[in-house]
Amino acid sequence: MSTIRVTGSATATATPDAVDIRFEVKTRNKDYATTIGQLDSRVAALKDALVRADVPRDDIHTIHFDIATEMDYIESRRIFVGYEGTHRLEVRIDFDRKLLNAIVAAAAESGAEPGAQLAFVVRDESALRDEALRNAVASATRTANLLAIAAGTSLGPLCEIVYGDIQRHETRLNMFLDRVPQVDFSRSIAVADVIAPSEVKVSESVEISWTSKISDSCRNQ
Repeated sequence: MSTIRVTGSATATATPDAVDIRFEVKTRNKDYATTIGQLDSRVAALKDALVRADVPRDDIHTIHFDIATEMDYIESRRIFVGYEGTHRLEVRIDFDRKLLNAIVAAAAESGAEPGAQLAFVVRDESALRDEALRNAVASATRTANLLAIAAGTSLGPLCEIVYGDIQRHETRLNMFLDRVPQVDFSRSIAVADVIAPSEVKVSESVEISWTSKISDSCRNQ
């Protein structure tokens, strides 16, 4: 039995309709309890500021919490420096520039001095992946038909689809905001007004095999 095996690839794009905002709050102190206390205080101040910016408190989620021991090396000896506390929060909002500006301003004025990372995404990622996968299958089918016609034969029944091992990749645009002290945003350019995120892209690949009809001359060889 002769087969035609083709790999089809496709990319689906969409305009971002949501923003994932990740805040990182850090504290350092030589006392363990003080490190945790200062960290909790800063995080509480940040959460309160976000709520005042119209972010529902239930939408503010912890994605990482860590208290690490900091050491230094002096003349080949390990010297205790202190503790570093890290608490990361994540919020997803609709891509609304006014709301984004309000949230960034609130975070900067909270006193928590957080770092911030913005990821522009689409809420319905499954629909985007489905579109890319359908287009990948259509691309493979179209190519297989062209190959069969060019070879003077035609496609038979589909006999195999390989998908699980094919690499999938999604591109997101990340924007980083430096950790900063309190800022008077009334005198600054609003962050969201200078951001121009690219489209979200999802790529899919699929390998498909079909049987092909073989001419009598090929069978006799």
